[in-house]
Amino acid sequence: METAALERGNCHTCRQRRVLGCWLNKEAGEAAFRCCACLDEHGSGDVADMPAGQLIGDCATNWWACSEPPEHLLDVPPGFLSLSHWNLGQSAAELFTTVCDPDHSYFSGLGAERVWHAGLELARHLWQSSWPTSPSVVELGAGCGLPGMVLARRGARVTLTDVPWLLKLIEYNIEANFVEDDPLRPSVSSLRWGSQEDLRELQK
Repeated sequence: METAALERGNCHTCRQRRVLGCWLNKEAGEAAFRCCACLDEHGSGDVADMPAGQLIGDCATNWWACSEPPEHLLDVPPGFLSLSHWNLGQSAAELFTTVCDPDHSYFSGLGAERVWHAGLELARHLWQSSWPTSPSVVELGAGCGLPGMVLARRGARVTLTDVPWLLKLIEYNIEANFVEDDPLRPSVSSLRWGSQEDLRELQK
């Protein structure tokens, strides 16, 4: 089997929920999700032979979030997400807002929960450091995207990447820090480990 990107979902073989694994038989129109442990034990075959009653939840994204996120940050009801403000200096240009989802109202995974201390320290370092004029930057596993947004505001051409189900969270953070027609506004792209499709899209 060609190496596939790991996603999260509910295993159709062992019935574990919220596990890493891969979708199988997508091309044949009989897609089934199998966790990494079952892939090790059973391989990628025999999906079509599984009893129909064994198949559970077909969604591999937002697997522990309560509901799907609204289109825009302004549409989110009060109290569903957590906003924090970070002043990296003395001027208004040095104030950043981050949007997190510690209760997993809309977004699953650790990347949605908070701005990690290392990310905040990196953001401070990037804001104070000297950089080449207009570098191109790709932030991997951006989560709330604070370091990447710092570089974008400093003039870098930034693409913030993460797993597909966290891209809307990144967009919320961009909305909180950049107006729609801001030329410094970062772009957003899916990037999963092992996904050649995501890599090709990113390189366009």
